[in-house]
Amino acid sequence: MGVCALCALVTGILYAHFAARATYGWGAEIRKAEYEKMQQYAFSNLDHFAVSSLITRMTTDVTVIQNMVSAGFRPITRGPSLLIMGIGLSFYMNPRLAFVFLVCTPLLGFILSLIVRRVAPMYTKLQSMVDRLNNVVQEGLTAIRAVKAFVRDEYEEDKFNEVNTDLTAASEQTFHYAVLNLPAFQGVMYTAIVLILWFGGNMILKKQLAVGNLTGFLSYVMQVMNSMMMIANVFLLLTRSMASAHRIVEVLDEKIVLTSPENGVTEVTEGSVEFDNVSFKYKEEAKEFYKNTKSQRGMAQFDNYQKEMVSLYYCENYYNYFFGVMPISTGYTNVFDIKKYKDGFLVRYPAASNPHELSNQRSGKKLLATLEEYEDIHKVLNIHNLYNLNNEIEKGNGKDIILLSEALHEKKIADIADDILHRKGIKMVLIAGPSSSGKTTFAKRLGIQLRLNGFKPVTISVDNYFVERKDNPRDENGNYDFECLEAIDLDLFNNHIKTLLEGGTIDVPTFDFKIGTKCYNGEKMYLADDEILVIEGIHCLNDKLTSSIPMEQKYKIYISDLTVLNIDYCNRISTTDTRLIRRIVRDNSYRGYSALHTLKSWDSVNRGEFKNIFPFQENCDAMFNSSLIYEFSVLKKHALPLLEEITNEEPEYAEAKRLVKFLKYFKEIDEQYIPKNSLLREFIGGSIFEE
Repeated sequence: MGVCALCALVTGILYAHFAARATYGWGAEIRKAEYEKMQQYAFSNLDHFAVSSLITRMTTDVTVIQNMVSAGFRPITRGPSLLIMGIGLSFYMNPRLAFVFLVCTPLLGFILSLIVRRVAPMYTKLQSMVDRLNNVVQEGLTAIRAVKAFVRDEYEEDKFNEVNTDLTAASEQTFHYAVLNLPAFQGVMYTAIVLILWFGGNMILKKQLAVGNLTGFLSYVMQVMNSMMMIANVFLLLTRSMASAHRIVEVLDEKIVLTSPENGVTEVTEGSVEFDNVSFKYKEEAKEFYKNTKSQRGMAQFDNYQKEMVSLYYCENYYNYFFGVMPISTGYTNVFDIKKYKDGFLVRYPAASNPHELSNQRSGKKLLATLEEYEDIHKVLNIHNLYNLNNEIEKGNGKDIILLSEALHEKKIADIADDILHRKGIKMVLIAGPSSSGKTTFAKRLGIQLRLNGFKPVTISVDNYFVERKDNPRDENGNYDFECLEAIDLDLFNNHIKTLLEGGTIDVPTFDFKIGTKCYNGEKMYLADDEILVIEGIHCLNDKLTSSIPMEQKYKIYISDLTVLNIDYCNRISTTDTRLIRRIVRDNSYRGYSALHTLKSWDSVNRGEFKNIFPFQENCDAMFNSSLIYEFSVLKKHALPLLEEITNEEPEYAEAKRLVKFLKYFKEIDEQYIPKNSLLREFIGGSIFEE
């Protein structure tokens, strides 16, 4: 007996020693693996986890798993063996009494399953509450100087008490169900003992069982009861550890979206950055700051409800906020040029396709005049930037903004129609512009104004004048290039246009894109004295398209969404972004394309515009700015859900996230006041011109 006790003592000590080494060694390896994985995270990966959550996953969650291994490994091997041996010996001693186990065991299993199913999701919620608590503590300690400086002690205490109370409530609810394990098991097992004593006593009275055998049987019952309790406790430990394990696996399985290139630069040869007086204010204090400084720089941050704080970048005594991606050093922007231009200056910088060289400077006098014209009109509306726009919408002036913006469009279209009337001898109107400028609706509205001036617009499609497929040029990749000018049968097109303008009749071709040839179905066309040709196409501003037509018979219009609304005086809104968001909405509504599909094809669309449209924009007789000062406030609710569908597994995720962040600054506006003939209806639907 003494030898056995000594062996038990030695093996117990050895178990404790090796269990501790295995448990804490394993925990250390898990933390190491998590940390190494997090070092590879890009910013988009970090967006999936709060910093406080990553800390919890490396500490509390790992500790939960360690406790499961340390406290559960021995019982999970010892419990089943004792259970099997106890039940087996019970049946060996008295099979009739042992049948009580056949009732108790399934009942205990059923109770355990109910508890586990109830408690399992609660453990996940509990760990999330720990994340929140850590987040509040981290914020408070990190910004302790700001908290003290702005006397925010009570606010921070209230915030901590709130999350601490939530954690307490979650813990009480979780363990309220978990502790039901012990009384439920004891109730069932003590009931089993009572039943065994009852049936065993009757068997003793009938001399079917000896008293000593009943006593021995009860010892096996206690052994079975203890083993089942051990197994049940292990299951509860396992349930909680599974929740923690799942959270750890999320960190380890996160797909890295940014990898280091081969032979990448490992040393920075130039560029350093020093952040001085960077200010982070709660919105309440920031409002007071802006009130005292009379500045609007960075004020649009107030309208982003997801931002709890207002950020400002300081450089010496100058402060501002940049709404895009801020480089860490001016060394990243070392290729640029500043030149005097009229009453201001022009900043030249490289194109994204060639970031190491300045792009060619093109004079855009007509483009600049159009922008200045619209900027002057917006001054009448007293809407100079995003902050002004959101203020007007918040005041309930959205209807007036819409009506004034649409009136500006109608007036400009009428002016163009009047100019065509006053220019004697105009026989054809050519319209061109980049994607999503609203060309279709513009052409229809211009046609209405032309009718008021006595013209009947007649359209002819350039798409029916492609060359035969075998003669179609190919691009550098060997694919058919349908956007180049040489893809059009220029001789036939010019011959037909000239015939129409001279009063003749033509056989109108229909191009069959499936077989790549022109077909003639007997359709005739001629131009009456009061009719005028209206042609829309990407090459319409290129005089080579209509080289045989005298210049005095042509009126060329360039249309584009030339956004003049800025975020503030130092952050402009890209006209390309406006057209991109328009296209995302239209592609989804009318073509069933996802935002991801549109983003993937956008670079190709831009390349075609830079090649075939923008170089000829100054050749126009009139420019029409199709931008609407309120359009982002309408497009927001259509575009946001589409952009938020793009996951970080896609290369376009960064661009989608940038657009999402940008759109969230705009307050939404009720679109019921948008006229049915608005250019914006071409994208959001409900246009009177829809067929």
